[in-house]
This record gives sequence, C-alpha cells and structure tokens, in this order.
Amino acid sequence: MLTRVGKKFSELVLSIMPSPMLERWLNDIKVGATPGCLPVGQAVALAYMGVDEVEAFVMHQYGIASMILSAALRLMRIDHMDTQRILFAAQARVEEDYLAVRDLSLDEMASFSPVFDVLVAHHTTTHVRLFMN
Repeated sequence: MLTRVGKKFSELVLSIMPSPMLERWLNDIKVGATPGCLPVGQAVALAYMGVDEVEAFVMHQYGIASMILSAALRLMRIDHMDTQRILFAAQARVEEDYLAVRDLSLDEMASFSPVFDVLVAHHTTTHVRLFMN
C-alpha cells in the first residue's frame, strides 16, 4: 500500500505544481528503479517546496489523524462533528508531540502496535476487504 500510495501522491503533487525532483522520482517508480514508498515521496516533495521539519511533522500528524478519522466515519457510529472535535484536539497538541520526539535518535524511535499490525496484515490478504487499497 505504501508504494501504491507513494506513486499516487507523486502524481497528485505533479498535477498541482511542477517539480523536476518529483518528476524524476515518479519516473524512477515507473521504470522500477525504486518502489516509491509514500514517506520518501513526501520527503522529496516537501524538500522541493522548502518545508521545514516542524511543518513536515504537522502535515504528517494531520494526515494520519485525518486518515484514521475518515475510516472511523465509515466503520463506527461517529459523525463528522465528533471527528472534527477529535481532529481539533489532536492538532492542539501537535507542538507538544513534536517537542517530545524531535531530539530522539534513530535507536530511540519505535512504534508498538501489535494488534494494529496483525489487523493490517490480515486485511491485505483477506478475500473481502473493508476498503480497497
């Protein structure tokens, strides 16, 4: 999914603004020189746009929260007003979150979500999926 979305992200950004770096990246994806995963595509696009580290963090966190809340709208008894309240609350603490992680070394960075990882693995191989990816 990361490679498919990475390619689509690159195509989207190129449709909005010209970027020789992203154009090369997309071509490398198409010829198989790179798998084209989303985080690298985002880094290429954001570097070209001159986005700093804090702005990139805010964008990433917003994207993750928005994606999860969008799925929640389809899967749960929650309405758009509730999801917007949750998104607002999550974004209100994004600076605090950034300050908590900005100085971590690569060895200190980790995620721990075994249930989520198992569900994602099952979702990608099941015959009937909740969402197409």
